[in-house]
Amino acid sequence: MLAGWLALAGTAAAEDGSELPVAPAVEVTPEDPIAPVAPEAPSGGVPRLGGVDVVAPRVFGGAGRSTERAVTPLRRELEAFEQPAAVTVIDEHDVRLRRASRSLSNALDGVPSVLVQKTAPLQHSPFIRGLTGYYNVLLIDGVRLNNSAFRSGPNQYWATIDPYTIGSMEVVRGPHSVLYGSDAIGGTLNVVPIRRECWGSGWGLNGRYLTRYATAEDAWANRIELEGHVGRLAWIGGVTQKTYGNIESGGGKLPDTGGIDEFDADLRFDWHVNRNWTATVAWQHVDQSDAPRTEQTVNAVPFRGTAVGSELQRDFDQKRDLVYARLAFEACGCAPFRRGHVTLSWHDHHEERDRIRTGGRRDFSGFDL
Repeated sequence: MLAGWLALAGTAAAEDGSELPVAPAVEVTPEDPIAPVAPEAPSGGVPRLGGVDVVAPRVFGGAGRSTERAVTPLRRELEAFEQPAAVTVIDEHDVRLRRASRSLSNALDGVPSVLVQKTAPLQHSPFIRGLTGYYNVLLIDGVRLNNSAFRSGPNQYWATIDPYTIGSMEVVRGPHSVLYGSDAIGGTLNVVPIRRECWGSGWGLNGRYLTRYATAEDAWANRIELEGHVGRLAWIGGVTQKTYGNIESGGGKLPDTGGIDEFDADLRFDWHVNRNWTATVAWQHVDQSDAPRTEQTVNAVPFRGTAVGSELQRDFDQKRDLVYARLAFEACGCAPFRRGHVTLSWHDHHEERDRIRTGGRRDFSGFDL
């Protein structure tokens, strides 16, 4: 092997005539001409150069890179950094603990190019790259939540996903109409539900209880969760109960901003037939009642000249059920098809508006899908 040596000949001198130390020789090999040979690490661990510890920097594309993986941009799993799209992955720890999110939209706070419009506790609508409503696609484990009832402007349908059922979220910014339909213009969000990760021989059972209380809105959220497995059959399920009171502002409580009740339930079974095939059956239920649109009522608080509503009451009730079954496979590297799945889903959505106008006139409107 050829090697080149670089050194300073003779002794360098300073202006006062004193000698300066000679720079040490550095070996450079032709195979890697720009990288000097790393000094050997002492028995303690980190390498040392002279008397200084050498610590490898955290760089993109290197060993220090985040190992978050995403599927949504290309419909195949790659590290988020390697995806040819602007994608952000939010995991279960961020949603449940670090952000303590009360809704799906709250979990998106701080994501680049995402602005969450907030009208009431269950009236949130995220803008992805300036677009909201049916210009963005929402997926639940790859199953579309978007339907023909979605409006072009801000709407409340993203609030029908219980944040305590989220295992991870993949936020893909920018158009992806080829993969997810002509409405995937602003962006696409794929919510991956929680699932039992441990399975195999024997059996196991675990439980978890989570609670959240917010003083500013007098809001409680309680979640009971059980998961287990028997051999290759894994399951997880839970129920979530939430209540929202009136918001406490700097000037006191704001009327007609609370009184909301929500009940959520979910159940999922995964049967790992063998190392290549997995069958999944899952169910989600969301029931929200008395969610107010306060800005449309006489109880609204004006802001910089905005008009106050004229209605005495405008409350929304929403109920959503989703059931889907999936058969997925992942073959070895020599197979012509590496992976794939077939999904059959059933989605039921009910919405009702209870409005009391000036003079006590009351009307109900809504739809079922």
